[in-house]
Amino acid sequence: MNSADRPSPNDQNQINPKQEPKLVGKLISLSKKGSPSFSKMHIRLNTSAESPQPGSWLAVEAVDANDQQLRILAKVVNSWEHNPHEDAQGSAVNEVIPFPTNYAPEGESTIIYRIAEVEPVKEVVLSQGEIASVRRVNTLPRSGALVYLAEANMIEAEIDNKNQENLQPRKSLVGKLISLPGSSSPSFVKMHVRMHPSAESPQPGSWLAVEATNTQKQQILILTTVVNSWEHNPHEDAQGSTVAEVLPFPTTYALEGESTVIYRIAEVEPIEEAVLNERGEISSVQKVKTLPRAGASVHLANPNIITAALGLEDDSQMGLELGTVHATGKQSIPIILNRSVIQRHIFIGGGIGSGKSYTRGVIAEELHMLGVPQINIDPNGEMVEATEQLGGINLVPGKNGFTLPLSALNPDDVIDAIPGMRSGTNYETLIRYAHEALLKENTLSHGEYFTVRSLVNKIEEVAPDLDMDNAKTLKPAMQRAKSLEKIPYIGEPYNWKEHIQPGVIINIDCRGLLVSDLRLIVASIARDLQRLSRQGNNLFVAFSIDEFHLVAPNDDKSVTTQVLREIARIGRHYKIGLILTTQSPQDVDRSILKRLLTRFLHSIEPDQLDALRGIFSDASEALIKSLPKLPQGVCILTGVYETIRHATVVDIRKRLTAHGGKTPDIWTDFANKSWSTKRQLNLGGNGDNGENV
Repeated sequence: MNSADRPSPNDQNQINPKQEPKLVGKLISLSKKGSPSFSKMHIRLNTSAESPQPGSWLAVEAVDANDQQLRILAKVVNSWEHNPHEDAQGSAVNEVIPFPTNYAPEGESTIIYRIAEVEPVKEVVLSQGEIASVRRVNTLPRSGALVYLAEANMIEAEIDNKNQENLQPRKSLVGKLISLPGSSSPSFVKMHVRMHPSAESPQPGSWLAVEATNTQKQQILILTTVVNSWEHNPHEDAQGSTVAEVLPFPTTYALEGESTVIYRIAEVEPIEEAVLNERGEISSVQKVKTLPRAGASVHLANPNIITAALGLEDDSQMGLELGTVHATGKQSIPIILNRSVIQRHIFIGGGIGSGKSYTRGVIAEELHMLGVPQINIDPNGEMVEATEQLGGINLVPGKNGFTLPLSALNPDDVIDAIPGMRSGTNYETLIRYAHEALLKENTLSHGEYFTVRSLVNKIEEVAPDLDMDNAKTLKPAMQRAKSLEKIPYIGEPYNWKEHIQPGVIINIDCRGLLVSDLRLIVASIARDLQRLSRQGNNLFVAFSIDEFHLVAPNDDKSVTTQVLREIARIGRHYKIGLILTTQSPQDVDRSILKRLLTRFLHSIEPDQLDALRGIFSDASEALIKSLPKLPQGVCILTGVYETIRHATVVDIRKRLTAHGGKTPDIWTDFANKSWSTKRQLNLGGNGDNGENV
């Protein structure tokens, strides 16, 4: 939770945790809006309660499948009043008729009430009234649940609880397919399931299977992914809830499973269909050709069907085992991607602290186990320790023999690297001409490198050809070219062919470098790899760049953008696979982004979503909308048919190597300096830092 989202001391929700929470209303069923659901809920406010402002926090009572007491922490979207006496027609009638009209106010009237729309954010688990953990919303509260102002300690709680699916084992049967009037359902586009009273409310992105029979009388299971779930309860719609409060006697009604009008619905999207043989085994998986009939039984999807429909491998020895399918309860469905995905390039996106660097480390472990050589550009030093653990090589540009030859740069790189070089001058023309001549004569013709000294000599040699051999032009050009010797990473070529061996990780530690230097290094390494591939007999290499928005901006003039665009386009022919990681997709080159055909999308700021349009594959709008709220270590995996056939939510597995990108524990550092808790303010100015509170 961002600090901006937390309440200030003056916030109306900032209450003393020791006081009883303030009751503000009841959760209601608003069928036309599909509420309550995992994406939105509606509250009928008590007469005495203030109308909550957008952005304020409420807490909804709930009980999970293990009978644990919960509070669904929800943020207010809007509040409004329902008063039919003062709608357009009612107001006009009151003005026209010749005598005053009076009506009972809110609290005495059965048709006047206020509603707050809220968005569920977190699920708080309580133990003996105290907060035990905070997790993703897994439980759908029932209509009629009490709603309180959220307590300050509940809003502030940030407890790490990775076991977010602590549910009791469930039976396979979860409901029946229904026909929903007005929604053209069931159809090939969407279907609706009436959930069994004992079944958990399925989360968006989870998987269900619908029974069907095709025209050949074969048994079929339609694999579907959940878009959303909600409850229908006419007793707790806005008017029903108000009537129950106004009437002078208690009202009760039968609960789901006993009532004929209370039920839960899940909207699902058909993905694939599995054809079953006579033994009930999967014989094939294909696109949906069969329309199931209303009344068909609906089950939790079998792991084998999900694996086949997503195009996953079932043998971890032949692929990248990266985690498990999210929200499948007690079922553990491994995500094992075909090892060929690395040849089609990989994208990892997510905000700060979302887990993208952690995911990159998991991929590095898997590629290492498969024997794939890796070269990693590491601007923040996050892979240094992991590289050592895997027996790799950490290189610092300009140190321990790691330098790049001048021949690895193109003329634009060279001009950009010379300090104070002005565009359009004779100096620039002469240096550029000499460098291009060396590239043609040495590098392109014979595959030989050249140095700064070679460039200086070439400038002197070609100056007469350009009528630039006068002292005022020649000597300054030679001096400017010679200044390249002061760049520490320009020197002898690195022997990539010798060091690129099966399973090796070469990590380029670029901490402290300027962005301009980082771009030159990336561009020169990329060209070295391209030239190496043209020589033949080279091994495939995974070329990974963290924070790649720094080196491949959405700018046609950037040299690194140009060379990475070429690798993204035809990298398979070069035997180069890209792994590009960024926290800012909107700042990267779109041509590169759309060619990264396996995508791991972690939690990211909403303003970045537009930049990701076009790479969501078949992810539903509800799933896309959930992206900014994904917990750390969870991502949406999308791609093309050859990599991952359908978008799915993934829990990334635990890393075996050290994670260099985790947030430092600053509070332990302070505690080690004898400052472990908050202290009283000392305003006396005597240098005393005060006592612990």
